[in-house]
Amino acid sequence: MFVLATVAYLAVLVTSEQPSTCSRSNGMTEELRKVVVDEHNKYRSLVAKGLAPNPVAGGNAPKAARMFKMSYDCSVEDKMVAKLMDGISVWRQQNGVYNSGRH
Repeated sequence: MFVLATVAYLAVLVTSEQPSTCSRSNGMTEELRKVVVDEHNKYRSLVAKGLAPNPVAGGNAPKAARMFKMSYDCSVEDKMVAKLMDGISVWRQQNGVYNSGRH
């Protein structure tokens, strides 16, 4: 689940709303994509309004002048899934892990 959330987070970009044409074969669902964008925008809104706590300086962070809402970019999701799979493949090779599960 962490991997899917990471991929979803990385696929969130500053763009205009686009129709969803994301892959259905990588484990991500439209529902999860919507949750990622909605949660991100909830926190973005707090920052934009100056309501986000500033743990370093205390009080709240300053208001944002022009902070855009985020939307999901399926092409970035595809790229991140490919990079993730490449990284897993390299790790498996480096650690002697094969498809059979034997070392």
